Amino acid sequence: MLDRLLDHLFWLMFLGIPALLVPFIWIALIPRIRMERHARRLLAEMPRHEQKVVYLAFASSWWRGGRGKEMEAKIAEEGKAGWTFLRASEVNLFKAFFTRGSVNLHFIRAF
Repeated sequence: MLDRLLDHLFWLMFLGIPALLVPFIWIALIPRIRMERHARRLLAEMPRHEQKVVYLAFASSWWRGGRGKEMEAKIAEEGKAGWTFLRASEVNLFKAFFTRGSVNLHFIRAF
């Protein structure tokens, strides 16, 4: 009985842990890698540029409820002023602790 339990536990760990890692890699890491490649390509295209970082505190607490829309609206607003969206980065935990979430948006503009 104990041998069967240990056998099942082994196979659960052997197959279960990689099964949990694959969605994490697909959902979290691949978009970040793409964003970083995009940022490096933009920086290579604009060797002389000025950079600007905008702190965006979200008014909504859910991504589907408005965070994505707020971020897209801010990117569009800065785009009208001639800035090109470079990437988004995490905010210091202490700065974002009392808000519903926040993000730093990085923009560049060629001279």
